[in-house]
Amino acid sequence: MITIDISHIAKHKNKLVAIRHALTLVDTDRELIVTICKEMAFKWIPIILDDVAHLYEENAQLQVDNLNLNLQNDSLLQQNVALSQRLHHQ
Repeated sequence: MITIDISHIAKHKNKLVAIRHALTLVDTDRELIVTICKEMAFKWIPIILDDVAHLYEENAQLQVDNLNLNLQNDSLLQQNVALSQRLHHQ
């Protein structure tokens, strides 16, 4: 079974919030702005994009699994209807 790790999402959200807070505190400190931008561009955004891609893959697999379960359910329902009709006629 595929599981979604919510801790990654929370970690990314917390980091982006921290970066946003840091940006609001910065007036003219160019070095800090460059450091924050580099961290976002080279560290956090690629990680977040990888996690989003992984979530899309998991979602696609869950849709396939759901379709298969629906087909199995339909088959079992048909079997139950057939058995019910046979029992009713006995």
